[in-house]
Amino acid sequence: MVFEKIETKRKPLYVAEQILRAIKEGSYKPGSKLPPERVIAEEMGLSRNSVREALSALQVLDIVESRTGDGSYVKKSVADINIDLQILPILEESESPLKIFEARNVLEMGVVELVIQSTTAEDIEHLQGALDRMRAKAKDGDYEGYLEANLDFHLAIAQASKNPIIESTMTSLWKTTSQRLLNEMLKGYWHEKIESSIQIHEQLFSAIRDKNRNTAHKVIRNHYEEPRDYLLGTLIKTDLPTP
Repeated sequence: MVFEKIETKRKPLYVAEQILRAIKEGSYKPGSKLPPERVIAEEMGLSRNSVREALSALQVLDIVESRTGDGSYVKKSVADINIDLQILPILEESESPLKIFEARNVLEMGVVELVIQSTTAEDIEHLQGALDRMRAKAKDGDYEGYLEANLDFHLAIAQASKNPIIESTMTSLWKTTSQRLLNEMLKGYWHEKIESSIQIHEQLFSAIRDKNRNTAHKVIRNHYEEPRDYLLGTLIKTDLPTP
């Protein structure tokens, strides 16, 4: 009996890998148009969502560009790039953006429920400090600094649970899912919605401070639904109508 190799790569990674190989081999040169998503999906036997996610990742890496109403084009050559060492690891380390939002939403909802019951003045002080840093970084236009302060804010919520298991789980979740691809894909959202993002965090801070459970739940839903919807819209923009 011959055992078959078990493949663990996600489907969008397969799509991106094949497109990269085709570009590197010269099948598609800079400036040339890639086949429509529908065609790529049919030839690979995958869903168009997998193709969209792969193309979006390649856009983030500045290899492919999407032209509204026209399709996807190769932006630059990858002839001098080691695909296996320089590109695929970035894609392999990245979970599905939509699954990231789903996990964060569900888990943080439960954490905030616990924190509202046990938060202390010291916890509020830590949250306030992270929120102040978010405001300062946003005012300076420091995107990376803003993301770091945002991470500190959410980790401060986990720490306020006084439960080491919860704190460890949430820390691992946030640090694992604060990926280059996701952050880059959402860069446009942060630039467009930075004031809205700060307001949502201020509302969440106030709800925790005032122990307002209903408001906290509503704010968390909005906090994750808005960027998720933005991301969905970004993915859909690369789609072309089926003839």
